[in-house]
Amino acid sequence: TPRYFWPIESKCLRSFKNKNKSHAVSHGTSVAMYCFEGGEIGNMSQNTLKQKTVLKGIGLHSGQKVRCTIHPASENHGIVFVRSDLRALPKIRADISRVTRTEMSTTLGQNGIEVSTVEHLMAALSGMGIDNAVVEIDGAELPILDGSSEEFVAAIEDAGIKSQRASRKILKLRKKIAIQYGDRWVIGKPDL
Repeated sequence: TPRYFWPIESKCLRSFKNKNKSHAVSHGTSVAMYCFEGGEIGNMSQNTLKQKTVLKGIGLHSGQKVRCTIHPASENHGIVFVRSDLRALPKIRADISRVTRTEMSTTLGQNGIEVSTVEHLMAALSGMGIDNAVVEIDGAELPILDGSSEEFVAAIEDAGIKSQRASRKILKLRKKIAIQYGDRWVIGKPDL
């Protein structure tokens, strides 16, 4: 069962809402939170890609060339990373419990294997309403591309989105929650 909630770059959200697919927005990293309650992003069904899509680039922190192939996945699969550069092809589920580090980027890990700089891809997948995908990478870090989620969004648009029969799993707030870290904070409130 997918159990992740990722921040969505406002650029990604604007790109999706823009019907003419124009990407004339800044390359800033401003962030907006978006929740799938049947709004503009789509229906209540789970979604995957219609076909695979491939992106190539350089890891921002490692400086290594990397190839990222995003494959369609079955219902209730969630987002799973596969490290194709390692013999055992280890899998890492995109889940809050798999976050190992957040300094300078978001890193997911499982059994000592990690994949880093996942935040831009995860924002694009979430913003485009993709619930199920296999993300195959031949390195430990996703490519930085243009430094935002824009190229990931364009690749998802090119691959197409396939609606699946299973219903999307939605978390609903029942009471107000607040999290504070130093002078930073976030508050979530239920609909009235």
